[in-house]
Amino acid sequence: MIKLARSAGFCMGVKRALDIVLELSRTGGGPIYTDGPLIHNPQIIELLERKGIRSLAGRGAPSRGLIVIRAHGVSPERREALRRIGLPLHDATCPDVAKVQAIVNKYARRGYEIAIIGDRGHAEVEGLLGYSRGLGRVISGPEDVEALDRGAKVCVVAQTTQDVRLFQKLAENISARVSECVVCDTICRSTKERQREAIALARSVDAMVVVGGRNSANTARLVTICGETGVTVFHVESEKDCDALSLRHVNRVGVTAGASTPHWVIERVVERLGAILSLERRGATRCARLIGQGLIRTHLYTALAAVCLYMAACLFQAVPAQAPLALGLGACIICVHLAHRIAGRGLLSHGEETLTQEYYHDHRKSLSFLAVASGGLSLWIAARVHNVLFICYLALIVMGLYYSFEEKIGKCVRWNGGWSLRTVPASKDIFVATAWMVAIVLGPRLVAHAPWTFRATAACGYVFGLVFIRSIFHDLRTIHDDTIVGKETIPTLMGIRGTELILGGAMVGMCALVLASAIPMGLKIALAVPFAYSATYFALSRRRFAAGGVWCDALADGQFIMAGMSALIWSAAGQG
Repeated sequence: MIKLARSAGFCMGVKRALDIVLELSRTGGGPIYTDGPLIHNPQIIELLERKGIRSLAGRGAPSRGLIVIRAHGVSPERREALRRIGLPLHDATCPDVAKVQAIVNKYARRGYEIAIIGDRGHAEVEGLLGYSRGLGRVISGPEDVEALDRGAKVCVVAQTTQDVRLFQKLAENISARVSECVVCDTICRSTKERQREAIALARSVDAMVVVGGRNSANTARLVTICGETGVTVFHVESEKDCDALSLRHVNRVGVTAGASTPHWVIERVVERLGAILSLERRGATRCARLIGQGLIRTHLYTALAAVCLYMAACLFQAVPAQAPLALGLGACIICVHLAHRIAGRGLLSHGEETLTQEYYHDHRKSLSFLAVASGGLSLWIAARVHNVLFICYLALIVMGLYYSFEEKIGKCVRWNGGWSLRTVPASKDIFVATAWMVAIVLGPRLVAHAPWTFRATAACGYVFGLVFIRSIFHDLRTIHDDTIVGKETIPTLMGIRGTELILGGAMVGMCALVLASAIPMGLKIALAVPFAYSATYFALSRRRFAAGGVWCDALADGQFIMAGMSALIWSAAGQG
């Protein structure tokens, strides 16, 4: 079992700095230079360099572009030197760091010696020293405390990512040594939460894996803190390092990550660890896991989920479900979704592959055959059922393939200065939800020549809403990835809090739609079950209790399975 710390990954300051440079890169203005590496993570640095965002370190003064002060902050002298370069200067200093700078400046003005508990040479600490008016000194251990004058008045601050327990111990030592001491606990809240959670997690597992850059101070501190609990600790920079880990006889693995570690790196590590642990299992458990992964990665599970949603929609409209339509729908879903995966859409394109990406690469020929065969089967079934259904499925497949392979089959039709469908924010979410609605509700309804009713309208809203909620779940999981690669999804535009409000509103609105429908109360309750499932899944995913990788996708599709099963059970009970 793998337990992922809720606090693992980007902190507020890192995310804010990334948002600033990425927004600057979108608005143009030439190359972007950061005063040193923006954050201590090689994967992020590589991506930023591909976007023309580079570090000033080792370069001469640039003649064009703009400069960004990174989250660690800089000294007043360094800020002035950057201004003298003559290029636009943008400040991405973490607000928590800026508060410490203000505290240091305030007490230095009053003549206090400034004791900075932190790491010598760290960019944040060097910046703080610049605000101390020559009165600052770095305290890294008890020996540094002994060097303080007993008669001095001292202001104690901390590097914002410092070890909480070390800070408390050294602050107490300083207070006991000098005549006057002002202690300012400037360790940021996210660091405290991350360290507290890491300790609790380490005490509940057999081994801990800490994910982050080798040169990240806060990641190294997490390794030390976890190791002090007595548990075996591994420090990995990416999923590639996991293969060398000794996890034999390990049943429970905890995973946490430094403040500069992106979400996709954490998820890759979790996915790789799951694969390694599965190799240690024997018999039915391992076999079931492999079969489950196969069903999910070939999208047979997604097709089953679509068929379940089709059955729920039929019961919603009081029309009989037809086996040929269900089979054709499932085949159509497999074709479009497999093509999307084979084309690489939805996967972070920066050169390194997850296990899932490796699967699609290694089985590209067989999966392409499955996609073509599924598309052909869906069109053959549709042609035998009705010409309208054939046109409907053909349009969905063609549009899906075009969206997936746009870069390979040519530029999208453009007008209005280069506008295209894929530049519209959340276009994928809306397109997928609309396509499922057409395939599940509109196509079969047109085939049956059934009169349009309020229940048909409600069924459209029901299917669209469930699929849209599923897409938003996925976007929330990949919000940091999408921000970095420039995808304009609802979470990247609205933020996590705004997206959560949209999700909550969608769930409430869907429940209201079901209750307002002209269907028996028992069926209303059955059709509302998926929303209870979605709310539970969302709550668990926020707390990092939900699975990652392909299993996360399977759990998201579970709401469709729940819709079909609930409708079937209600119908079998003689209530329909």
